[in-house]
Amino acid sequence: MGGSSEKGTELKLLSMLEELQLDFNKLEGKVRTELGELLKLKNLDLFENELTGPIPTELKLLSMLETLELDRNKLTGNIPMELGQLAKLINLHLFNNQLKGTIPIQLGLLLNLEELELDTNELTGNIPTELGQLAKLINLDLYCNELVGVIPTELAILSSLERLRLHCNMLVGEIPTQLGGLSILQWLQLNRNMLVGEITTELGGLSILRRLQLNRNMLVGEITTRLGGLSRLRRLQLNRNKLSGMIPTELGELSRLRNLRLNHNELVGVIPTELGRLKKMVDFYFGMVKYQPG
Repeated sequence: MGGSSEKGTELKLLSMLEELQLDFNKLEGKVRTELGELLKLKNLDLFENELTGPIPTELKLLSMLETLELDRNKLTGNIPMELGQLAKLINLHLFNNQLKGTIPIQLGLLLNLEELELDTNELTGNIPTELGQLAKLINLDLYCNELVGVIPTELAILSSLERLRLHCNMLVGEIPTQLGGLSILQWLQLNRNMLVGEITTELGGLSILRRLQLNRNMLVGEITTRLGGLSRLRRLQLNRNKLSGMIPTELGELSRLRNLRLNHNELVGVIPTELGRLKKMVDFYFGMVKYQPG
């Protein structure tokens, strides 16, 4: 995207352009500010290049834009708050860059957004409660940043959400019980944070959940038996917490389970024979489960 200023100004001549796809190349330089003059543009795909520098605020002028994919580059600076003006935006992919600063609350104005993927950057601050306004959101990926604070209960309003991935941050507090109301959620990854409290029984209501990863937090209490009702679950990782009590026999009802990790907790008792029913299991870790004679 680099080059002479003359070449940059020529971009405005493409006034009827609706799609610009330059992904999977080795383009260098900055994202041109002149792209903001392509007023009919609907899709801007520049991902998987070697672009550097900030995201131009001029992109706010692209009022017809539905997809903005700048992921897997080397972009720096903050996420421009002006992106919140892109009212028709459906997909916003900025992951795998070197973006810093906080998540702009203005992104909560993108009411048509279905995918918000900001993971694998250096973002800080809290998760904005305003993201709870994104009623059409399907995927929310904020993992592998430096986010702090609690998980906003407002995320439980996102009734269309299928994937919630917040792992590898520095989030604190308890897992909101309200997340159990996300009826079509398939992936819930909250691992590698500093979450405390018990595994809320309400998570047992996530009837089509396929992946539940709560490992590497500071969770306590017993493993709720309601997890045994998650009939579509394929991956359950609760390892490296401070969970106590016995392994629920109900986990033996998870017939589709392929990955179960309970190691490095404070569990006691015997390993339930019911787990022998899990014929699809390929990854089975108990590790530091203690044996307590009867």
